[in-house]
Amino acid sequence: YAMSAASTVGKAAHLAQRCSFTLIRPRHWPWYAEESAGEIPDVTVIRLKAFLAGRHHFHIYRGLGRAIRAARPELFYFDQEPWSLSTVQAVSSAARLGCAIVGFTWQNLFKRYPPPFEALERWVHRHTVMIIAGNEDAAAILRRRGYEGLIRVIPQFGVDTELFRPRPSTRAELGLPPDGVMLGYVGRLVIEKGVETVVRAVARIADVHLAVCGVGPRERYLRSLAASLGARHRVHFLGGFPSRQIPRVLNALDLLILPSLTTTRWKEQFGRVIIEAMASGVPVIASTSGEIPRVVGDAGLLFREHDVDACERAIRAVLSPERRKELAARGAARVQQCYTQERIAERFWEAWCEAFGAWQAGPPASAKK
Repeated sequence: YAMSAASTVGKAAHLAQRCSFTLIRPRHWPWYAEESAGEIPDVTVIRLKAFLAGRHHFHIYRGLGRAIRAARPELFYFDQEPWSLSTVQAVSSAARLGCAIVGFTWQNLFKRYPPPFEALERWVHRHTVMIIAGNEDAAAILRRRGYEGLIRVIPQFGVDTELFRPRPSTRAELGLPPDGVMLGYVGRLVIEKGVETVVRAVARIADVHLAVCGVGPRERYLRSLAASLGARHRVHFLGGFPSRQIPRVLNALDLLILPSLTTTRWKEQFGRVIIEAMASGVPVIASTSGEIPRVVGDAGLLFREHDVDACERAIRAVLSPERRKELAARGAARVQQCYTQERIAERFWEAWCEAFGAWQAGPPASAKK
């Protein structure tokens, strides 16, 4: 059961080689470009209407219980935070079937949830034999929140290296100028993604262009900011793309930047576009928010979040083709070692098998309380 798009499809296809697999997804999700509803080999795909679509933790599905009962799973996996309403809805149905239940969390900040969400989270925890944490901070927070089941740390998705790979430049087909260094951002246009930092830094560097791929409530402000800084002609807004079209954007770039900002309620949980860029032969610059430094390793440059001066210095440090080539090679090697879709699917399968074995030995101890 999952909400994402092409990455979910790729992981499901790999996992379906090992088991009978049913994937439940929403029909539509705001702020994300529409995806094709095409078939996935050996996977049964069910698309349900989501009420309050776009609100990650508050949406629920029409017909979710019926879909789960029809699938008759031996192991049920939920891809939302444990306290989300759709998770509670799904686990309620799966628990009645008596199957092993495995969950996922990205939550890398400790938060107190208002009633009834902390109680709902504890209830989900009691019925879950394992929770996979997408980053190390999330694993630590699970324990702090009292979770007693198994925990394994695995990124939610890997990267499809057939889809994301070096190709000839796509600048012309995207209407981008042929000259100058093309820096790119791919993601939501919201405050916490820090795109303002990059716009301000790029405005200071002649002959560097910024391609902004994404949609969100900050777009109007960012356009106005670029114009006020005299950089309107060097900041290019491409709009949203379906996830399987993101390689077209990455292949137009000389550099990718992810300038995420830590707030009181959010910090970067992984930054999937980082590994997509690395697989595409595009070197990466990123802020120090959340999990980013662990994902980048020594394969890119980091700068202190919120710091326009540091962002500018990082961009200037990779303007030479030789430096970009070096970082691109490091990034490609890191993806092959850690982040291919095959590698992540393999790790998920190993975790699911471990969880299923633990479930057969007896339900989670906390479920007996």
